[in-house]
Amino acid sequence: MGMPRRLVLGSTSRYRAELLGRLGLAFEQRAPGTLEVELPGEAPAARAMRLAVAKSIDAGAGLADALVIGSDQVAELDGTLLEKPGSVERASAQLQACSGRAVSFHTALCVFDTHSGQRIPISISPGCISALCSRMKSAATSSANSRWIAPAASSAKGSASACSSASIPAIPRR
Repeated sequence: MGMPRRLVLGSTSRYRAELLGRLGLAFEQRAPGTLEVELPGEAPAARAMRLAVAKSIDAGAGLADALVIGSDQVAELDGTLLEKPGSVERASAQLQACSGRAVSFHTALCVFDTHSGQRIPISISPGCISALCSRMKSAATSSANSRWIAPAASSAKGSASACSSASIPAIPRR
């Protein structure tokens, strides 16, 4: 029987590490250093996949025999990508734009075998929520001493999209 493979998470996200840690597998984290540039006309799901593949390859650079996981998630509102806001003002504007509307999350991951060069891309169907972003914004601004914002989700019944309802996980404050 062969030696266990080295498992690497190509992300510095503590949230992604926490998710992978739930599987009880030993792994290490490496920063992929991938530039997340937007390509003109690129669909959100395609962007998520492109970046997941790139992150797995970038994080696996220089590793002889590892399985490297890269992942990306892209949020979309009415066909428009929701970029990382970068400021409180932009975050507030995004939350207001999402209020009461369906937001799609396109998630992709790629497992890269650095020994064989094989890449296994996995696209996860968009999760869709009826966003209660105004409630999130209100909770964020009114609980300055709170470490967590835990918004509720509403049902997407009656919305134009075929989304099922989903709960929004607690969002850590920075």
